[in-house]
Amino acid sequence: EPALIGREGESLGFTSQSGKTAVYEIINSTGYPITMEEAIYLQPILKKMAEVQGELSSEKIMSVYNDEIINVKGPFRLLKFENIDKNEEIEKYFISINFNGKIIEDIASGRGPIESIINLIKIKVKEIKLISYKQIAIDENELGSKAKAMTVIQLWDVARDIRITCRGLHDDTAKANLKAIFNGLNLLEKISNKNS
Repeated sequence: EPALIGREGESLGFTSQSGKTAVYEIINSTGYPITMEEAIYLQPILKKMAEVQGELSSEKIMSVYNDEIINVKGPFRLLKFENIDKNEEIEKYFISINFNGKIIEDIASGRGPIESIINLIKIKVKEIKLISYKQIAIDENELGSKAKAMTVIQLWDVARDIRITCRGLHDDTAKANLKAIFNGLNLLEKISNKNS
């Protein structure tokens, strides 16, 4: 807290000298969740920006959070997702994905959309596993029943032994699920390319 060092009424800023804890605290103060793992991932990106622009506002930090965590661009893009058989236990979906310009289409099944997409990715691209899944409401105090749904999942890229937290944010719970899985797939590729 800035008040601890005599800076009453000031908000915490991010400079080129700031670390992961500043990222974590600033984003948490906005009401959006972040893990320390995500703060570690964002810190060098924000540091480079701060070296050029100076102290970053919370708005700029949230813009980076949005681009790097909530709307991750990359080689995986969902083209079509259609439920073709919904029963109580196993559902079937027609799924069409663009992966690095290559179209992957097939019918996949699972106990819901996330498991179905993961099963298709395992067969057609690489082995990934879902470690955990949860949903939370964002801005529920301000928006009430119109709060956004945030899906939070953890994925494991088995071959590269990379585990990540990934998020999807949308008004619609099902779409938040789909966004989370594709943000995660793209984030895995970004991290893997950075490590190689």
